[in-house]
Amino acid sequence: MQKNIQFKTISLHAILAAGFMVFCFAYFDAVAQETTDRLEKARDQTSAELEELQIQREASAKALERLKTKIATLKKDQDLLQVSLKEAEQKQTSLNARAQDSQERLAKLETDETAIKLSLRDRNDILSEVLAALQRLGSNPPPALLVKPEDALSSVRSAILLGAVVPEIRSETEKLLTDLQKLAEIRVSIDGERIELAEALEQSIEEEKKLTRLIQEKAALNVASLQQLEKEKVRVDELKSKSKDLELLVASIDEEVLSIRKNAEEARIAEIARQKRVAENLEKARDLARENTKDDKQLAPSYAFSELRDTVPFPVDGILAASFGDDDGTGEPLQGIALAASEEAEVKAPIDGWVVYSGPFRSYGKMLIINAGEGYHLVMSGLGNLNVSQGQFIVKGEPIATMGPRKQQDNKTFALASGKPTLYIELRKDQKTIDSAPWWADITSGRVSNDT
Repeated sequence: MQKNIQFKTISLHAILAAGFMVFCFAYFDAVAQETTDRLEKARDQTSAELEELQIQREASAKALERLKTKIATLKKDQDLLQVSLKEAEQKQTSLNARAQDSQERLAKLETDETAIKLSLRDRNDILSEVLAALQRLGSNPPPALLVKPEDALSSVRSAILLGAVVPEIRSETEKLLTDLQKLAEIRVSIDGERIELAEALEQSIEEEKKLTRLIQEKAALNVASLQQLEKEKVRVDELKSKSKDLELLVASIDEEVLSIRKNAEEARIAEIARQKRVAENLEKARDLARENTKDDKQLAPSYAFSELRDTVPFPVDGILAASFGDDDGTGEPLQGIALAASEEAEVKAPIDGWVVYSGPFRSYGKMLIINAGEGYHLVMSGLGNLNVSQGQFIVKGEPIATMGPRKQQDNKTFALASGKPTLYIELRKDQKTIDSAPWWADITSGRVSNDT
């Protein structure tokens, strides 16, 4: 009978060891695959953002070049307008000089006109006498010389008078006519030139005003373009910096994915190496089981785990820091619960089951996985000292570990916890994480305890 029980015990341990290997492979693969999928999703999203940033950078670079070309064109236009404005000013100066010359010539002509008028006024008496004589001659012409001797004397006197006066009058008259004609021509020329100069001056002034407005508008456009150029340069620098950050993030994610895959492969190799020590570990587990105060004959849970709803106590005294489905601090839902407790607080087994893993696991600290039967596994991480080893059967209320220090808990799932050490617990059914709330004895209270 004793041999039969021992054989059954050994067989059961062998089955548990084989199950443990299968579970560990599946669990590690599931965790690694889940983390890898999440990282690859983040990498794809980051790559899409990086691609969009590259498009924006190219558009900004083109806009920058267009602004530089526009500013160069504006500068060239400004230079041309400055030259045109200078030419307009020179033209206006020349026109002003011409107008001044015309004014001076007009003043001289007016002086000559005044002198001629004064000369005519001075000779007005002589002209009056000549005109009177001519009038008398016209109304009473001298008689023929052979009619009367006294008539001959009168004719001689008239001839002498006319001979003395008429040549001078003719000369003065011709001179006067020439001066008056010249004066009239110059007046017409000056009036025309004055009108032309006035129109030219008006056009020159309008052109100068127009050039001044254009220069001001070009200057304003140049200032606006320079400001826009500076803004675009700042935006290009920001896009470059952001692109660089995203590139580094993508590279970091790729490195993390490679690291996870490498760790998973190393874990797989380590598990294969452990198979060589299964017999030794099983014997050690039997020895540890005999030293415990529990019934050595108990090799299976007292109750089916599915029937323990609302009865399972928490493994440690502490505070419920986070529940299943809460934000884990990275935007993802939490896959378990987090209990904040004191450092080195005693952790007790909340259920009967077999220890299928006991030891450190990446950044989760020390981990303990309990097989509760019916495909249920309870995963606990963030532990300090472990009192049980893999392959060992434990009973509810048995001390199995102590809480670890805070520094071991650098995984994202502890981002929600307080400054105290945190025990992270996941419940898995057939390798899939499920909500453990229905099994805990009192999860609604903020304060939790293990009353076993």
